[in-house]
Amino acid sequence: MKLNQTKTSLPLRNKISRVAYSTYFVIVLLFLGIRLLSAFNLLNFMPTIVRNVVSSIFIQIILMFSIALFMFSGLMKRKPKEVLRYYGFKKIGKKAWVYAILLGVVVFFLNSYIASIFGQFLEAIGFRSPNAQMTQYPWWLFILNIFLTALLPAVCEETAHRGLLLRGSLGFGATKAIIISGLLFGLMHMNINQFFYATIIGFYLGYLAIHSDSIIPGIVIHFINNALSTLLTFSAVNDLGFVKIFDRVTAISSNNPIIGIIFNGLFVALLVILFVMLTKKLITETSEKRVCDLEINIGNDLIKKEYIDNLLQSQKALQGESDLNKVEYIDIQELYLNKNIELGYMTELDKEVLFSGQNYKPDHITNLTLAFSFIVGIAVTIFTLVWGLL
Repeated sequence: MKLNQTKTSLPLRNKISRVAYSTYFVIVLLFLGIRLLSAFNLLNFMPTIVRNVVSSIFIQIILMFSIALFMFSGLMKRKPKEVLRYYGFKKIGKKAWVYAILLGVVVFFLNSYIASIFGQFLEAIGFRSPNAQMTQYPWWLFILNIFLTALLPAVCEETAHRGLLLRGSLGFGATKAIIISGLLFGLMHMNINQFFYATIIGFYLGYLAIHSDSIIPGIVIHFINNALSTLLTFSAVNDLGFVKIFDRVTAISSNNPIIGIIFNGLFVALLVILFVMLTKKLITETSEKRVCDLEINIGNDLIKKEYIDNLLQSQKALQGESDLNKVEYIDIQELYLNKNIELGYMTELDKEVLFSGQNYKPDHITNLTLAFSFIVGIAVTIFTLVWGLL
């Protein structure tokens, strides 16, 4: 099949990765600028709440979402709506939503164990984490933080990492794309405390985005994980029931180490089983829904075409013009691709990449922008480690 493509100076796969990595490098530099302004107290002229709101909106909406979307779509000369779909903003079924929500809860608990283990390791080597203790945490601030630290990061960070970065790395293959996007997701936090578990979550969300062909499940899981973390902090400050459960379990584990080891071992085993089971069900559900939608719609189109053809043949027969030997063949592959685009499971850009027939080999600009993004993230993360050790 031949597609009419606009001639560019670069093969399509190369152009996508070059634009994606260049866009992401701009995001990294601007994010680093905001962190430096905050570190040197240059934003302290604003009240704390206002500063947090402004910083979060700038980082999430402007950097992670708007630049990731509009810079890429502008340089690729594509409509933002098509780019969002290319990034993976594709509808999922009701069951997939339920599985994603449950996975968000499971991931939160698993993440808590991973963060605790890594935190103990940092403490063992003498790292001191700067923890600011909150004495007051009103309801309105909790709701605001759900928006700032759960909803915005879920949508915007997934757009930048499982959308822009993951899709831009697919020229290397799915596995390398997951590794690249996961590592940069961990490094983007520019904080040694969050790097380890954020990277692991990044790997998982990348895997899920590839196999479900949508970043919606990742957005849901990301939101639930961050929202529960915010709820835990709110409960701890206000001495609510949610945190008392954790305190009770911790007290039992401290007083009875053997019981604590058995309980935690069984709980982690249960979480892992649920994690694997729900992940499989989520991927199966999304793939089955796509196949079912395509079969129904393609079948309906074929039935309609056969019905219309029969009517035309009947009309020609009445007019004495029937040609029973004439057979019209349907390009099923073309019909399948067009129906994928019509239903929102594929974009024209996906189609062009699929049939570009080009071998991927990253150019110097692509390699440099990717390398610089890693260098900046690694340098800042190492700095936070050294600072905590001093």
